[in-house]
Amino acid sequence: EGTNGIQAMDLAGRKLSMGGGEPMRELIALMESETRDADLPDGHPIGDATLNAIDAVRRAMDALSGADVDTVGSGATAFLELFAIAAMGWMWTRMAAAAHAGSGDAADGAKLDLARFFAYRRLPRADSLVAEITAGSQPVMALAAEQF
Repeated sequence: EGTNGIQAMDLAGRKLSMGGGEPMRELIALMESETRDADLPDGHPIGDATLNAIDAVRRAMDALSGADVDTVGSGATAFLELFAIAAMGWMWTRMAAAAHAGSGDAADGAKLDLARFFAYRRLPRADSLVAEITAGSQPVMALAAEQF
């Protein structure tokens, strides 16, 4: 179980439905709560960008929960990437809040700069990934094997 596709299918096909989806919903709620409560510098984009990505994960979960195997399979890799981006945004939000509360040294400034980079350069991918997931299986399943 080392390939990206296998891990994606495990997340979308098995872990998403585990316990009726409650463990995943609890994690998403924790991510959202901590992001909302983070003490960030005024105007720093990481919090809002992360909240947008978390909302995208929630919408993707709604699209995949209880879906047929083709829908889950066609959205699994994008879901894994989306979840990873949102989780990293959550971690960068926490690091930015810690840096904001820090001593103001160069390392704290670098963390704030890197969190800003992540907000503007990585988190916007959440919107395209949720669009890919919510498109369903038809665009994938309509292709004949010889078209690959």
